[in-house]
Amino acid sequence: VLVLLFMWDFLNRDAAEEPWRGMLRDAVDPAVFEFLASPWHRDDVLVDGRRDPAGPPPMPTREQVAAVAGAGAAASAADVQLSLADRGGEEAGVPGSNAWAVAGARTVHGRAILAGDPHLMLAAPGVWYRASLRWRGGQVHGVSLPGSPGILIGSNARVAWSFTNTTGDFQDLVVVEPDPKDPMRYRVPGGTEPFLERLERIVVRGGEDVELPVRVTRWGPVVGEVAGRPAALRWTGLDAATMNFDVLELMNAAGVEDALDIAAGWGGPSQNIVVAGADGRIGWTITGFLPDRVGFDGRTPRSWADGSVRWRAESGPRPRIVDPAGGIIVTANNRTMPLETARRIGSGFAHPGRAARITERLTAMPIVDERAMLALQLDDRVHGFIAWRDLVLEAFTGGGAGEAAAANVTPETAE
Repeated sequence: VLVLLFMWDFLNRDAAEEPWRGMLRDAVDPAVFEFLASPWHRDDVLVDGRRDPAGPPPMPTREQVAAVAGAGAAASAADVQLSLADRGGEEAGVPGSNAWAVAGARTVHGRAILAGDPHLMLAAPGVWYRASLRWRGGQVHGVSLPGSPGILIGSNARVAWSFTNTTGDFQDLVVVEPDPKDPMRYRVPGGTEPFLERLERIVVRGGEDVELPVRVTRWGPVVGEVAGRPAALRWTGLDAATMNFDVLELMNAAGVEDALDIAAGWGGPSQNIVVAGADGRIGWTITGFLPDRVGFDGRTPRSWADGSVRWRAESGPRPRIVDPAGGIIVTANNRTMPLETARRIGSGFAHPGRAARITERLTAMPIVDERAMLALQLDDRVHGFIAWRDLVLEAFTGGGAGEAAAANVTPETAE
């Protein structure tokens, strides 16, 4: 259980960005906020290799850029005291993983090929532990996680599967409104209720135990302050009802559809799962509990006191793709769905450059084998820099003082 919770904590850090987005929303015209906070990117590519039909967000006018939304513009970093935000500096960017599949119709042997490349931190013990399990009537090869009882990424000879983090939004900061008559209570829909107090004891090797008092609300623990008011954390990882270990059932999956059904029911940190079958089929879906937000979009801290803003049980089927026409499935922590569909998942997805590069290479390969997939995993072309490189070359070769220095620089040598 602790191993699963550790991975949940490591993979979900989106609440740390909410106070800063809230300050931006308060400080600028709404059109400017929507432009800056849009998840659209020119390199966006969907999970099945298609380009996203959505265009860029509307460009704000000069008047909108110059406008200030109002009193909220006076907000400053000093208004945010949030323990979650302090952890945002641990990573220089969004942790990245790649997983893609090619259907049997495009492989040399007719079986689908899966390439899974999870990028996680170096640790002792290592995050992934290569292992094989055999039992009467079955076997599975792949990687486990120290402390977990099974193979988490691997193949059972019928299907192979791998994961990438969805980089969706599964945390919300709830602005708590203390009762002005009694600071030990806070507002909830229909009245007030008392804060709960919990004392956490942290055992320190070679030293004295540390006791940490924690205030708890109906929405989650208080993790800091936003604009002088307590902020509670609503998070799927703090709800026991959203957790299970059904991911281990993938070791017994009979085929692609069966594997996707199992993955859809797994309660853990939400992941893209990519599945490839010995019969040549491929598929993708998203695991974990997906919050169904009512009254807000989850991008900035909000009060839930009047009941108009809340989570409710997820509704409707989760996204799934099986046997896409192009014969490829690609995930790289990017936005994998069209904008309207993706809004339910979040808005802070990773840069789509890796997904765009993988898709570009796979599209250019009519038939592939395992060696080609390994070569693609080792590809070091930084797709997101190409447009900037071209602009720099254009500036150098267009004349002026830099022309002579750039005389021998070409797009090929610039790489």
